[in-house]
Amino acid sequence: MAMVVGDSALSATNYWRNAEKARPSCQHGSVILSRDVPGARKALELEIEAVGLVMSSLCARYNSLTPVNRLPPEVLVNIFHCLRHIHPPVNTDLRKIDKLAIPAKVFGWIQITHVCSLWRTLAIGTPSLWCHIPFYFLGAKWTEEFLRRSRPAPVRFSVEPVHEDNFDDYDMEQFGRYIEHHLPQLQELSVVRIFEDLTPCLPSLTAPAPLLEKLVLMNGPMFSFDDSEMTSLPLDIFRGSAPRLRHIGLERWYFIPWAALAFSSLVHLEVFQDRRDFSSYGRASKLERYQAEFRTILGALENMPSLETLTFEQVFPPPPRGVTPQSVYCPAVTLHKLREFNFTDDIRNCELVLQHIDALHAVRYQVHCIRILWGRRYLPRWLTAVHARMSGPIRRLSIVEDRVTVRLDFSTRSSGDVESSAAEHPPSQIPLFDLALIAPKDNYELSLSQMQDIFRVLPLENLEELHISYDMKWMTQDWSTVFGGLGHEVFRHVSVYSSSGSLLCELLMSEDWLKDWAPDRLSKLQIKEDRMDKELVDRLKNVVSEAEWDALHGGHDDDSGSSAGDEEEEDQEEDQDQDDDYDGDEGPDDEGGRVQLEDSAHDMRDSALSAAEYWRNAEQTRFAGQHGSSTIENHDVLDARKMLELEMKAIDALGSSVRTRYNGLSSINHLPPEVLAHIFHFLREIYTILPNTRYYRSTMSSKLTGWVQVTHVCRQWRDVALGHPALWSDIAFKLGRNWTDEFLRRSRKFAIAIDCDMLQQREAWYDDMEELITQHLSHTRLLRLEGFVDDFSPITPALRGRAPLLEKAVLLNEVNPYGADDSLFLPPDIFDGIAPRLCDLRLQEWVFSWASIAFETLVHLELIQIPDGPIETGLDLGQVLEVLARMPSLKFLKLTNVLPPLAHDVTPHSVFCPHVTLSKLHNLLLTGNIRTCGILLKHLDIPMATKCLVDCNVVGPSREYEFLLPWLFTRVNTSPSIRALTFEDRERGLFITASDHTGNTSDTKSSVSEHADEESPFTLGLSGSGIARREPTALQLHTLTNALPLDNLEVLKLHVYRNWTVQDWSVIFSKCKGLRHAGFSSAYGSHLCELLMQEEYSPQGRSQPLFVSLETLVLLGMSLSGSADFCAKLLRWLQWRQHWGRLRKLTIKYCTVHEEFVEKLRIEVEEVDWHRFVRVAGDG
Repeated sequence: MAMVVGDSALSATNYWRNAEKARPSCQHGSVILSRDVPGARKALELEIEAVGLVMSSLCARYNSLTPVNRLPPEVLVNIFHCLRHIHPPVNTDLRKIDKLAIPAKVFGWIQITHVCSLWRTLAIGTPSLWCHIPFYFLGAKWTEEFLRRSRPAPVRFSVEPVHEDNFDDYDMEQFGRYIEHHLPQLQELSVVRIFEDLTPCLPSLTAPAPLLEKLVLMNGPMFSFDDSEMTSLPLDIFRGSAPRLRHIGLERWYFIPWAALAFSSLVHLEVFQDRRDFSSYGRASKLERYQAEFRTILGALENMPSLETLTFEQVFPPPPRGVTPQSVYCPAVTLHKLREFNFTDDIRNCELVLQHIDALHAVRYQVHCIRILWGRRYLPRWLTAVHARMSGPIRRLSIVEDRVTVRLDFSTRSSGDVESSAAEHPPSQIPLFDLALIAPKDNYELSLSQMQDIFRVLPLENLEELHISYDMKWMTQDWSTVFGGLGHEVFRHVSVYSSSGSLLCELLMSEDWLKDWAPDRLSKLQIKEDRMDKELVDRLKNVVSEAEWDALHGGHDDDSGSSAGDEEEEDQEEDQDQDDDYDGDEGPDDEGGRVQLEDSAHDMRDSALSAAEYWRNAEQTRFAGQHGSSTIENHDVLDARKMLELEMKAIDALGSSVRTRYNGLSSINHLPPEVLAHIFHFLREIYTILPNTRYYRSTMSSKLTGWVQVTHVCRQWRDVALGHPALWSDIAFKLGRNWTDEFLRRSRKFAIAIDCDMLQQREAWYDDMEELITQHLSHTRLLRLEGFVDDFSPITPALRGRAPLLEKAVLLNEVNPYGADDSLFLPPDIFDGIAPRLCDLRLQEWVFSWASIAFETLVHLELIQIPDGPIETGLDLGQVLEVLARMPSLKFLKLTNVLPPLAHDVTPHSVFCPHVTLSKLHNLLLTGNIRTCGILLKHLDIPMATKCLVDCNVVGPSREYEFLLPWLFTRVNTSPSIRALTFEDRERGLFITASDHTGNTSDTKSSVSEHADEESPFTLGLSGSGIARREPTALQLHTLTNALPLDNLEVLKLHVYRNWTVQDWSVIFSKCKGLRHAGFSSAYGSHLCELLMQEEYSPQGRSQPLFVSLETLVLLGMSLSGSADFCAKLLRWLQWRQHWGRLRKLTIKYCTVHEEFVEKLRIEVEEVDWHRFVRVAGDG
């Protein structure tokens, strides 16, 4: 076997490792001072570039050994030419799609230039590959690139869009400039149906085209009935100088200069027009103009002696009256080389043109006579004339209908003639005359008598084939009348595709026909009919050697079904850590290899050599005597490729080693690994992993893995990331099972976080969650699971294991709208009672035992249940308090509908146990029955700064409000004075928020959230549920507010919808003498405003306002335009209270109010802030 490498004593890995070690600038571990780092990085950049060149050289050697690259260049280029035709570029507007997401198929065959250097060199070095300029392709830049690469070969311009949307507002002027500039080198110009006006580019066609061979100008409007875009060809097209022009194709031109198109070199001529294009012909001069146009076209054909193919479709004007088959308008034109003549027009034009053109007998005629009107008197006369020109008897007849026409196709050849003569004569020399009579379908029915008239003119005695796909309402006798005179013995093939098939088959089976035609002559009968009589088909099968019946509803029963396979979602899996072959321990051959390297390539150690020279010498030494693939025999190619694969693998490892050295000199890689790992921790928090769903895979697949991409930046980053298990402790359930297992493996025994939302991704492998939790609960620091009962049921037993490192447990059971039973029971021995670090516990919709969750280390506790949901049986409030007493470190406590109901004999002064002290509690959120909440609050000793949100459900008698009074009296006695009070009607009920800070006095609607405002000592909600819901009365609110220290109240905000009287509100707020800011938002705002207008008597016996200190007032969402009495009263009050000080500011938002009234308010108030909502016209 011919050797690929010259130095075969060394393996590829050892050879290139020794070459690296002999290069001083590539040595690892050398100390580089900070001032020398830029120079060292520059030197390593040159080394990396040189190693890349070696890899490219090896790839070229490897590719040269592939079978396709051992072909001669001429053969490869020929293959590229074929590929260009079958895989063209796709017509795509790149401005509308992401440049990074351009599919490879857009570029079509151009992708071959990116396969390897050999293919690219051959493709770019072959101008003929780029001479076809597809202007419908990727825009001006690609057009210029094609033109540059095609020089100096002749070019071909093509404008043929895939669909019309790509040519909206196409710049035809620019296209015309391209034609004008490159017309001397233009070999082909093709513009096909771009639905644009070609007028701007037509002037460029008035210069000589010495190399032009093909001209195709398919013009025409987007819609066939629109003639507005019709234009004319230039009279001096190419100035008559196009000596190589062989092909012309024209469509829908208003004026065609036939004399200018009479190029003697033409071989192929196609012209397609429409009858509407001659609508400008006047009636008076029809005959004269017809004769002139006829002579012009025939005269142009006379100057085209080389024509071999001629196609005319409605090129001649409509024949006028007086035209006969004997009419002669000019001498006959002789076209000696004509081989194919396709003509579509009126039957009179067809006969006249055939009469005026002399051609060889072997010409293939295809004549389509359109707009045939059955029954016209002139039709038989013209058909007789056309039939006289047919080269033989009619042997095939097809009667076909489509949506708008009926056509009769007559041919002088049958299928058997084509098969028998194909081997004897070339297709172009086979005599052929096809005649088609095409008539409109809707207005003119083909009757029996008309069919007989046609068959008398066009005799069918030699008919061999009959094809019928036309629903004619004829009887069997009618068919017998039409075909009665035929020579039945010559029938060879009959096919029927219509409802008349059964009648025709009955004709064939009649006694008159059976005795005349030999059944063995009809070798094959095809029937495609859904109403065919089966008995008739059986009879036919007995007399015909081969009969096919395809019944649409009963013949061949093809059971076809399709099942959509489940689309499998592939999980992305990161490559596993692999040992680096290049950086391993030195093998036994290293020392000997080093000696051989020194002896054979002494100059490689010369540090004066540049990087490119050094590695080029190393490659030449390795591949001494090898030049391409010429020295490799065919039977040694596979072995040579395997050896080169090893060399490329070693070079790749060499490049990785040099890049590692280069990356080691970057500033960030000088950081200690601990600092880098710390940065990765921050990155993990801000660059989270996306869920592995179909949406994200299709739109942001590169961002699915989030921060994990740091493991693919460089080797040092990867080593640091993989070497810190804490980075992988947050298990990525979002990416699927493979990534979950990989995160668990990389986290080792570090405390992990299991956060799995089983609602978002219904993965089948979640059934193994019990095993996963069982294996890893012992080193889990965070356990968060969310799902339905069916998801938790198999997992619950795993929660009995010990959790010595667990810090946070969140178990959220969502109510399944389709589930029959959502009760989920927490194991009584959860975590086996051992969770010494557990500080955060959150349970939602679980039935649990209070004793099982009595963890002394708890700081955050949330227990949530739906109203009237199941709770622990046999539980009393004293046991709950005992459990809370065992949690002295609590800072956040939320209890929602989890407290046991109280007995009916419990009073507000009942005592269940000594007071429970929670000295560290910051937030208390309590929801439940008002009686239970009141008793629990009475037994809790909490700091004065604790923020409380109490949402009480009132369902019993009115005296239940008294259960809150002990807590309120205790709470206010240890709290500072209340300075701000808010009443707010919410969906759940009335909420009262008290604060010792005034806060924002301009906002009427206070925001009451689940967590109490930081400035609010407490928020009290009074709500109800069901039929027994009871809204608090004014007297009950007075009872509650009477327990609050409101003497120093400064801010009062009322956002309520209660139709209480002024006296009701006065009872509640009569002692708020120091009120300074008031805000009302209510449909009953007039009652609230009248509260401010109340008077009282001073100690001196003088009348004064109830709230003397009031400074600002906010009115929100009130109607002030419909009550003139109230507006007048408000103005009088503002004027009266000026004796004690003017109102400083009045804010009106979202209120219906007259503008005149607002202007009056501005006189009485220092500042009026009016936000226009609805402007009502009228007097104030």
